[in-house]
Amino acid sequence: MAEKRKEAEDRVEGKNAVMEALKAGRPLDKIYIARGEQDKALRFIAQKGKAAGAVISEVDRRKLDAMSVTHAHQGVIAVAAVREYSTV
Repeated sequence: MAEKRKEAEDRVEGKNAVMEALKAGRPLDKIYIARGEQDKALRFIAQKGKAAGAVISEVDRRKLDAMSVTHAHQGVIAVAAVREYSTV
C-alpha cells in the first residue's frame, strides 16, 4: 500500500492539476495524453510540457485508466521528476 501511495505522489492527474504543475515550474519527466484527443486544453498541455522539456507520449485511454490512482485523469497523467536535475 505504501508503494501505491508513493506512486500517487509522483503522478499528477487531470487537466487542471497538470496545467498548474507546469505553470508552477514543477519538473515533469513525462506527460501521457490520451491518443486521438482533440481537446484544446490537452493540446496546450502537450505544447507547454514539450517546451518545459517533458517527453510527451500519446497512449491508449485504457493505459491511462490502468496508471491512474484517482480514476479521474481526464485524458492526461504527468509523471513528476522525483528530484530536480541540475548541472555541475
